[in-house]
Amino acid sequence: PAPRPAPGHRWRAPRWLAGLLIIALALAGGAYALNQAMQVPTVRVPNVVGRSQPRAVSLLTAAGLQANVSATIPNAKVAPGDVISADPAPGSAVKQGRTVLLTISTGPAVIAGGVPDVTGLGTHAAESMLRSVGLVPTPSAQYSATVQKGQVIASDPPAGAPARQGDAVTIQVSAGPAPQPVTMPALVGDLLSDAEATLKTLDLQTGTITQTKSGYPAGYVVGTAPAANSQLSPGQSVDLTVSSGCQGSATFQLTVPKALVPPVQVLVVVTDQMPSPHPVYQEPAAPGATITVNACWLGPAARWTAYANGNVFASGTLGASGAN
Repeated sequence: PAPRPAPGHRWRAPRWLAGLLIIALALAGGAYALNQAMQVPTVRVPNVVGRSQPRAVSLLTAAGLQANVSATIPNAKVAPGDVISADPAPGSAVKQGRTVLLTISTGPAVIAGGVPDVTGLGTHAAESMLRSVGLVPTPSAQYSATVQKGQVIASDPPAGAPARQGDAVTIQVSAGPAPQPVTMPALVGDLLSDAEATLKTLDLQTGTITQTKSGYPAGYVVGTAPAANSQLSPGQSVDLTVSSGCQGSATFQLTVPKALVPPVQVLVVVTDQMPSPHPVYQEPAAPGATITVNACWLGPAARWTAYANGNVFASGTLGASGAN
Protein backbone atom coordinates (compact mmCIF):
# COMPACT_ATOMS: atom_id res chain seq x y z
CA PRO A 1 0.00 0.00 0.00
CA ALA A 2 1.11 3.60 -0.73
CA PRO A 3 2.60 5.41 2.18
CA ARG A 4 0.31 7.91 3.85
CA PRO A 5 1.51 11.32 4.93
CA ALA A 6 2.45 11.59 8.46
CA PRO A 7 -0.22 12.91 10.77
CA GLY A 8 -0.17 16.72 10.87
CA HIS A 9 1.32 17.18 7.32
CA ARG A 10 -0.71 18.59 4.26
CA TRP A 11 -0.22 17.25 0.72
CA ARG A 12 1.47 19.65 -1.72
CA ALA A 13 1.43 19.42 -5.56
CA PRO A 14 4.80 19.24 -7.21
CA ARG A 15 6.08 22.51 -8.66
CA TRP A 16 6.09 21.19 -12.20
CA LEU A 17 2.40 20.46 -11.94
CA ALA A 18 1.68 24.06 -10.86
CA GLY A 19 3.65 25.36 -13.85
CA LEU A 20 1.64 23.23 -16.21
CA LEU A 21 -1.55 24.56 -14.71
CA ILE A 22 -0.46 28.22 -15.22
CA ILE A 23 0.48 27.55 -18.85
CA ALA A 24 -2.85 25.86 -19.48
CA LEU A 25 -4.73 28.80 -18.04
CA ALA A 26 -2.74 31.29 -20.19
CA LEU A 27 -3.42 29.30 -23.36
CA ALA A 28 -7.07 29.15 -22.54
CA GLY A 29 -7.21 32.94 -22.00
CA GLY A 30 -5.38 33.58 -25.28
CA ALA A 31 -7.70 31.29 -27.16
CA TYR A 32 -10.69 33.07 -25.67
CA ALA A 33 -9.29 36.51 -26.60
CA LEU A 34 -8.48 35.31 -30.14
CA ASN A 35 -11.96 33.89 -30.46
CA GLN A 36 -13.45 37.17 -29.29
CA ALA A 37 -11.27 39.15 -31.76
CA MET A 38 -12.28 36.89 -34.61
CA GLN A 39 -15.89 37.64 -33.85
CA VAL A 40 -15.40 41.51 -34.37
CA PRO A 41 -16.97 42.50 -37.75
CA THR A 42 -14.77 43.70 -40.62
CA VAL A 43 -15.72 47.00 -42.30
CA ARG A 44 -14.39 49.04 -45.22
CA VAL A 45 -12.83 52.44 -44.59
CA PRO A 46 -15.11 54.97 -46.35
CA ASN A 47 -13.58 57.44 -48.79
CA VAL A 48 -13.22 60.64 -46.79
CA VAL A 49 -10.45 62.24 -48.88
CA GLY A 50 -11.55 65.71 -49.96
CA ARG A 51 -14.31 65.81 -47.36
CA SER A 52 -14.50 68.40 -44.61
CA GLN A 53 -13.18 67.18 -41.26
CA PRO A 54 -16.65 67.08 -39.59
CA ARG A 55 -18.10 65.19 -42.53
CA ALA A 56 -15.19 62.73 -42.55
CA VAL A 57 -15.61 62.05 -38.83
CA SER A 58 -19.34 61.52 -39.36
CA LEU A 59 -18.75 59.01 -42.17
CA LEU A 60 -16.16 57.08 -40.16
CA THR A 61 -18.38 57.00 -37.08
CA ALA A 62 -21.29 55.72 -39.15
CA ALA A 63 -19.04 52.91 -40.39
CA GLY A 64 -18.18 51.93 -36.79
CA LEU A 65 -14.68 53.42 -36.87
CA GLN A 66 -12.84 55.97 -34.78
CA ALA A 67 -11.27 59.15 -36.21
CA ASN A 68 -8.18 60.99 -35.09
CA VAL A 69 -6.37 63.94 -36.71
CA SER A 70 -2.73 62.97 -36.97
CA ALA A 71 -1.46 66.06 -38.85
CA THR A 72 -2.46 69.41 -40.34
CA ILE A 73 -0.30 70.50 -43.26
CA PRO A 74 -0.43 73.08 -46.12
CA ASN A 75 -1.79 71.88 -49.44
CA ALA A 76 -2.41 74.04 -52.51
CA LYS A 77 -4.95 71.63 -54.02
CA VAL A 78 -7.10 70.74 -51.01
CA ALA A 79 -9.30 73.37 -49.36
CA PRO A 80 -8.55 74.35 -45.76
CA GLY A 81 -10.22 71.97 -43.31
CA ASP A 82 -10.62 69.15 -45.83
CA VAL A 83 -9.03 65.71 -45.61
CA ILE A 84 -5.83 65.17 -47.61
CA SER A 85 -5.36 61.48 -46.74
CA ALA A 86 -6.50 58.73 -44.40
CA ASP A 87 -4.58 55.85 -42.79
CA PRO A 88 -5.68 53.10 -43.32
CA ALA A 89 -6.49 54.19 -46.85
CA PRO A 90 -10.08 54.41 -48.08
CA GLY A 91 -11.38 51.01 -49.15
CA SER A 92 -9.18 49.09 -46.73
CA ALA A 93 -10.79 46.23 -44.78
CA VAL A 94 -10.38 46.80 -41.03
CA LYS A 95 -11.95 45.62 -37.79
CA GLN A 96 -14.83 47.65 -36.49
CA GLY A 97 -13.66 50.14 -33.88
CA ARG A 98 -10.30 50.72 -35.59
CA THR A 99 -8.93 54.27 -35.42
CA VAL A 100 -8.42 55.98 -38.78
CA LEU A 101 -5.74 58.70 -38.82
CA LEU A 102 -6.63 61.81 -40.84
CA THR A 103 -4.32 64.40 -42.40
CA ILE A 104 -6.11 67.77 -42.69
CA SER A 105 -5.27 70.60 -45.10
CA THR A 106 -4.56 74.12 -43.87
CA GLY A 107 -4.85 75.38 -47.46
CA PRO A 108 -2.08 76.78 -49.65
CA ALA A 109 1.12 77.60 -47.83
CA VAL A 110 1.61 81.20 -46.72
CA ILE A 111 4.45 82.87 -48.62
CA ALA A 112 7.05 84.26 -46.25
CA GLY A 113 7.40 88.00 -46.73
CA GLY A 114 4.30 88.19 -48.93
CA VAL A 115 4.35 89.10 -52.64
CA PRO A 116 7.94 89.55 -53.86
CA ASP A 117 8.95 92.98 -55.16
CA VAL A 118 9.30 92.68 -58.94
CA THR A 119 9.24 96.41 -59.71
CA GLY A 120 11.78 97.34 -62.40
CA LEU A 121 12.33 93.75 -63.56
CA GLY A 122 11.72 92.57 -67.09
CA THR A 123 8.53 90.63 -67.75
CA HIS A 124 10.24 87.22 -67.95
CA ALA A 125 12.32 87.77 -64.79
CA ALA A 126 9.29 88.99 -62.84
CA GLU A 127 7.17 86.03 -63.91
CA SER A 128 9.95 83.58 -62.99
CA MET A 129 10.37 85.12 -59.53
CA LEU A 130 6.64 84.96 -58.78
CA ARG A 131 6.32 81.39 -60.03
CA SER A 132 9.31 80.31 -57.93
CA VAL A 133 7.36 81.07 -54.73
CA GLY A 134 4.14 79.50 -55.99
CA LEU A 135 2.29 82.58 -57.28
CA VAL A 136 0.51 82.81 -60.65
CA PRO A 137 1.59 85.93 -62.61
CA THR A 138 -0.52 87.64 -65.29
CA PRO A 139 1.13 90.48 -67.28
CA SER A 140 -0.93 93.56 -68.13
CA ALA A 141 0.40 96.25 -70.49
CA GLN A 142 0.17 99.85 -69.35
CA TYR A 143 1.56 103.03 -70.89
CA SER A 144 4.24 104.83 -68.88
CA ALA A 145 6.31 107.88 -69.66
CA THR A 146 8.81 107.09 -66.89
CA VAL A 147 9.29 103.30 -66.91
CA GLN A 148 11.19 101.70 -69.76
CA LYS A 149 9.13 99.56 -72.13
CA GLY A 150 9.05 95.91 -71.01
CA GLN A 151 9.82 96.62 -67.34
CA VAL A 152 7.41 96.08 -64.45
CA ILE A 153 5.74 99.24 -63.13
CA ALA A 154 3.97 97.63 -60.15
CA SER A 155 2.07 94.54 -59.08
CA ASP A 156 -1.42 93.86 -57.79
CA PRO A 157 -1.43 92.83 -54.94
CA PRO A 158 1.56 95.09 -54.24
CA ALA A 159 4.95 93.95 -53.02
CA GLY A 160 4.83 92.68 -49.43
CA ALA A 161 1.10 92.01 -49.40
CA PRO A 162 0.12 88.73 -47.67
CA ALA A 163 -0.20 85.88 -50.14
CA ARG A 164 -0.55 82.12 -50.34
CA GLN A 165 0.74 79.72 -52.94
CA GLY A 166 -1.58 79.63 -55.94
CA ASP A 167 -2.69 83.26 -55.59
CA ALA A 168 -2.85 85.34 -58.79
CA VAL A 169 -0.68 88.42 -59.15
CA THR A 170 -1.13 90.95 -61.95
CA ILE A 171 2.11 92.61 -63.04
CA GLN A 172 1.73 95.95 -64.80
CA VAL A 173 4.31 96.03 -67.59
CA SER A 174 5.29 99.29 -69.26
CA ALA A 175 4.32 99.62 -72.92
CA GLY A 176 6.34 102.82 -73.14
CA PRO A 177 4.91 106.31 -73.56
CA ALA A 178 1.29 106.54 -74.69
CA PRO A 179 0.99 107.18 -78.44
CA GLN A 180 -0.28 110.55 -79.59
CA PRO A 181 -3.96 110.67 -80.58
CA VAL A 182 -4.89 110.73 -84.26
CA THR A 183 -7.27 113.33 -85.64
CA MET A 184 -10.00 111.70 -87.71
CA PRO A 185 -9.72 112.99 -91.31
CA ALA A 186 -12.66 114.23 -93.39
CA LEU A 187 -13.39 111.37 -95.78
CA VAL A 188 -16.92 112.23 -96.98
CA GLY A 189 -16.81 112.70 -100.75
CA ASP A 190 -13.70 110.51 -101.19
CA LEU A 191 -13.72 107.30 -103.16
CA LEU A 192 -13.74 104.27 -100.86
CA SER A 193 -10.26 103.17 -102.02
CA ASP A 194 -8.84 106.63 -101.31
CA ALA A 195 -10.49 106.74 -97.89
CA GLU A 196 -9.04 103.35 -96.93
CA ALA A 197 -5.57 104.45 -98.05
CA THR A 198 -5.86 107.60 -95.93
CA LEU A 199 -6.83 105.59 -92.85
CA LYS A 200 -3.90 103.23 -93.35
CA THR A 201 -1.36 106.05 -93.53
CA LEU A 202 -2.70 107.34 -90.18
CA ASP A 203 -2.44 103.87 -88.55
CA LEU A 204 -6.22 103.56 -88.41
CA GLN A 205 -8.22 100.50 -89.37
CA THR A 206 -11.14 100.23 -91.76
CA GLY A 207 -14.09 98.91 -89.80
CA THR A 208 -17.55 98.01 -91.05
CA ILE A 209 -18.51 99.24 -94.53
CA THR A 210 -22.22 99.93 -95.08
CA GLN A 211 -23.82 100.90 -98.40
CA THR A 212 -26.77 103.26 -98.83
CA LYS A 213 -28.49 105.41 -101.45
CA SER A 214 -27.19 108.99 -101.30
CA GLY A 215 -26.47 112.18 -103.18
CA TYR A 216 -23.05 110.84 -104.21
CA PRO A 217 -22.23 108.48 -107.07
CA ALA A 218 -21.67 104.83 -106.19
CA GLY A 219 -18.38 104.08 -104.40
CA TYR A 220 -18.02 107.43 -102.63
CA VAL A 221 -17.88 107.75 -98.84
CA VAL A 222 -20.95 109.53 -97.47
CA GLY A 223 -20.41 109.05 -93.74
CA THR A 224 -17.90 107.97 -91.10
CA ALA A 225 -18.03 106.88 -87.48
CA PRO A 226 -16.32 108.44 -85.62
CA ALA A 227 -16.93 111.76 -87.36
CA ALA A 228 -14.23 113.98 -88.85
CA ASN A 229 -11.96 115.78 -86.34
CA SER A 230 -12.58 113.20 -83.59
CA GLN A 231 -9.52 112.23 -81.56
CA LEU A 232 -8.71 108.54 -82.06
CA SER A 233 -6.16 106.09 -80.72
CA PRO A 234 -3.68 104.53 -83.16
CA GLY A 235 -5.08 101.29 -84.53
CA GLN A 236 -8.70 102.27 -83.84
CA SER A 237 -11.33 101.15 -86.35
CA VAL A 238 -13.38 103.59 -88.43
CA ASP A 239 -16.74 102.53 -89.89
CA LEU A 240 -17.54 103.86 -93.36
CA THR A 241 -20.87 104.44 -95.07
CA VAL A 242 -20.50 104.24 -98.85
CA SER A 243 -22.92 105.35 -101.53
CA SER A 244 -24.60 102.63 -103.56
CA GLY A 245 -25.71 105.25 -106.10
CA CYS A 246 -27.78 108.41 -106.56
CA GLN A 247 -31.54 108.64 -106.45
CA GLY A 248 -31.45 111.24 -109.18
CA SER A 249 -28.75 112.50 -111.60
CA ALA A 250 -28.36 115.07 -114.34
CA THR A 251 -25.60 116.61 -116.46
CA PHE A 252 -25.55 120.27 -117.32
CA GLN A 253 -23.10 123.00 -118.40
CA LEU A 254 -22.16 126.34 -116.86
CA THR A 255 -20.16 129.29 -118.15
CA VAL A 256 -17.68 130.89 -115.77
CA PRO A 257 -18.10 134.71 -115.67
CA LYS A 258 -15.56 136.45 -117.95
CA ALA A 259 -15.10 139.38 -115.59
CA LEU A 260 -13.38 137.26 -112.97
CA VAL A 261 -9.66 137.62 -112.39
CA PRO A 262 -7.75 134.33 -112.49
CA PRO A 263 -7.08 132.07 -110.79
CA VAL A 264 -10.74 131.06 -110.46
CA GLN A 265 -11.88 128.18 -108.26
CA VAL A 266 -15.34 126.87 -109.17
CA LEU A 267 -17.49 124.97 -106.66
CA VAL A 268 -20.94 123.53 -107.41
CA VAL A 269 -22.88 122.12 -104.44
CA VAL A 270 -26.21 120.29 -104.24
CA THR A 271 -28.68 120.70 -101.42
CA ASP A 272 -30.93 117.65 -101.08
CA GLN A 273 -32.02 115.16 -98.45
CA MET A 274 -28.43 114.52 -97.41
CA PRO A 275 -27.54 115.87 -93.93
CA SER A 276 -25.63 118.78 -95.48
CA PRO A 277 -24.96 120.29 -98.94
CA HIS A 278 -22.40 118.28 -100.88
CA PRO A 279 -20.07 119.25 -103.74
CA VAL A 280 -20.59 117.81 -107.23
CA TYR A 281 -17.92 119.95 -108.94
CA GLN A 282 -14.77 121.47 -107.46
CA GLU A 283 -12.10 122.47 -110.00
CA PRO A 284 -10.13 125.51 -111.16
CA ALA A 285 -11.44 127.13 -114.37
CA ALA A 286 -10.55 130.02 -116.66
CA PRO A 287 -12.83 133.10 -116.82
CA GLY A 288 -15.39 132.59 -119.61
CA ALA A 289 -14.79 128.82 -119.75
CA THR A 290 -17.66 126.34 -120.08
CA ILE A 291 -17.66 123.55 -117.51
CA THR A 292 -19.67 120.30 -117.40
CA VAL A 293 -21.31 119.38 -114.10
CA ASN A 294 -22.49 115.84 -113.31
CA ALA A 295 -24.99 116.35 -110.53
CA CYS A 296 -26.23 113.59 -108.22
CA TRP A 297 -28.85 113.94 -105.50
CA LEU A 298 -30.94 112.13 -102.91
CA GLY A 299 -34.69 112.63 -102.93
CA PRO A 300 -37.26 113.56 -105.58
CA ALA A 301 -35.76 117.01 -106.17
CA ALA A 302 -32.80 119.20 -105.16
CA ARG A 303 -31.15 122.59 -105.69
CA TRP A 304 -27.71 123.36 -107.10
CA THR A 305 -25.57 126.45 -106.46
CA ALA A 306 -22.39 127.46 -108.31
CA TYR A 307 -19.62 129.51 -106.67
CA ALA A 308 -16.60 131.21 -108.19
CA ASN A 309 -13.96 132.16 -105.64
CA GLY A 310 -16.64 131.91 -102.94
CA ASN A 311 -19.29 134.05 -104.67
CA VAL A 312 -22.50 132.69 -106.14
CA PHE A 313 -22.75 133.12 -109.90
CA ALA A 314 -25.52 130.66 -110.81
CA SER A 315 -28.15 128.37 -109.22
CA GLY A 316 -31.10 126.22 -110.20
CA THR A 317 -33.16 123.10 -109.47
CA LEU A 318 -32.74 119.40 -110.09
CA GLY A 319 -35.60 116.95 -110.63
CA ALA A 320 -37.16 114.38 -112.91
CA SER A 321 -36.78 116.74 -115.88
CA GLY A 322 -33.08 117.28 -115.22
CA ALA A 323 -31.30 120.54 -114.30
CA ASN A 324 -33.04 123.91 -114.53
